[in-house]
Amino acid sequence: RLQTASPRERLRRLYLDLWGLPPTYEQVQAFEQDPSPKRWSQTIEELLSSHHYGERWGRYWLDWVRYAETNGYERDGLKPHAWRFRDYVIDAFAKDKPYDQFIIEQLAGDQWAEAQGYGPTNEPELWRQATIATGFYRLHVWDDEPDDTLAAEFDDADDVMVTIGSAFLGLTIGCARCHDHKVEPITVQDYYALAGVFASSRLLDRSLEQGVDSLQVIEARKRVQELEPKIAAQEKELKDLIAKKEAGSLPVEEQPKIEAKQKEVEDLRKSVADARAVKGFDGPMAPGVMDASLEVLPAVGTHGSRIHYEMTPKNLAIEIRGNPNKTGDLVARRYVSVLSKSEPQAFTQGSGRFELAETMFQQSSSLVARVIVNRIWRLHMGRGIVETPSDVGLQGDAPWHPGVY
Repeated sequence: RLQTASPRERLRRLYLDLWGLPPTYEQVQAFEQDPSPKRWSQTIEELLSSHHYGERWGRYWLDWVRYAETNGYERDGLKPHAWRFRDYVIDAFAKDKPYDQFIIEQLAGDQWAEAQGYGPTNEPELWRQATIATGFYRLHVWDDEPDDTLAAEFDDADDVMVTIGSAFLGLTIGCARCHDHKVEPITVQDYYALAGVFASSRLLDRSLEQGVDSLQVIEARKRVQELEPKIAAQEKELKDLIAKKEAGSLPVEEQPKIEAKQKEVEDLRKSVADARAVKGFDGPMAPGVMDASLEVLPAVGTHGSRIHYEMTPKNLAIEIRGNPNKTGDLVARRYVSVLSKSEPQAFTQGSGRFELAETMFQQSSSLVARVIVNRIWRLHMGRGIVETPSDVGLQGDAPWHPGVY
């Protein structure tokens, strides 16, 4: 027979559920002396507004959006600045950020902030957080030396697509990459309409300082990274030449090499100093995204290919059976047809990231809400309304109580 939990049991359950930590002895004693409904409500609010709550529940969100601070496997290495996205999520949970804003910031925080009039000088902290939120796009494995650049580009877009489908909408949209979905009413056209949004988005580190050109900082840091090993090698050669001269083993006719080598080292050092002088070089950066479409072009003067970015967005062509080298008709960037209340309109504002975020809540807000409610219910209660939280479509489990879902 069911029994009412004691004040001590109730408090322990509450702490473990919301914080993942038990209450202290003193906290238990205090609550046992005053287990009133008012004190219970106050305790709940205190726990929900704590950083510990953000740490406890933010980690679930990080799992859903495939967060990791290393690449793992053969390319195991730290992802610089990824921790900023982690802290953003923790802070959002602790401060009870509205869910629609939480999603919009991750999909298009930079463009949302601009639309709100936020910037480095006006509401700088909101601007910084919105910029950091777009690190969502860079949580997958970073492959800087792909075997096939064109295939890697589409794999990146697919990774974002699959995550948005499962985490936000509870749908397996990625299944439509090669053909119409076999179970859900999602077409291959829907897939490439969304993929065009992400193919028109360049992944890069973005500066969190005022008036800094992120692209210039990236190029300057890359330049320094390339030059510093060269300086070390040239300095070693110079040291060897000087040592030979002092030992009397350097022929007279080769001694001018010392002056030439000194000049070469000085020039390299100046190049490094010039690069380091770029505004924002040592400033804070965060993984993010900006509107630009990648083009894979033939290499100049050699074999292979090269990457070029255009500042204009692009629509993608359907890949026949998912092969990027065998394409069909172009598909305009837009939202998923089955989730739209009418014929979906083409996105026209840059990549369409901001339009996608807005349309998701305008056209299918009830689905977005049900997916997150089901996830939270499942974690709190031990059983979800639907037991396949990342797939609430036709091929997922049916609700155990259809009347409440």
